[in-house]
Parts: sequence; C-alpha cells; structure tokens
Amino acid sequence: MQFKSFISRKEGHIYSIIALLSDGMTHVSADERVKAIIEILNENYQISAKTLAIYATIEETDVDEFLRDCDSLTFEKRYRLAVVVLFLFKLFSGNNQNN
Repeated sequence: MQFKSFISRKEGHIYSIIALLSDGMTHVSADERVKAIIEILNENYQISAKTLAIYATIEETDVDEFLRDCDSLTFEKRYRLAVVVLFLFKLFSGNNQNN
C-alpha cells in the first residue's frame, strides 16, 4: 500500500511540474520569480536583504528597490542579484530534500 501512495505522490509531482512548465513559465516574469525566491529565503531561512546585497556586491537599498519595483535596477545588478538568490536557494533547499 505504501508503494502505491509513493507512486501517486510522484505522479502528482510530475503533473505539477508539467503545469508549471507549460503555463507558469509564460505567466510569471523572471524578475517576479526572483522576488518570490527572495521572500522564501527571507521567511524560511532568515536571509536578509543586507546579506543578499553583500553577496551580490550591490547596495542593500538596491535589493529593497528591486522588491518594490523590479525595473528599478540595471540589468547588471538584477543579474548579480538573481545569481546569488538562485545559488542560495539551491544551497538551502537542496539540504532539506528527502531522498
């Protein structure tokens, strides 16, 4: 019985991924995804805007401005922030996965 439950969860996860890749990728901008991940890093892992700014070598006010208006930063600053955010998210969320 546990095996069927495991398969059902895996199938549900696969369907969620398919829906995300087909519809979700076109309805949400890359900047909005980065904003959402910043909020997750802050809420779940207590990573502050100051920490993100230090790692991205930008000002803390830049991170705050990005959270208010994505277009407020130059592409270079948004890129540096996104790389740091995605790296930290992978680092922290990867350690919480159960195999």
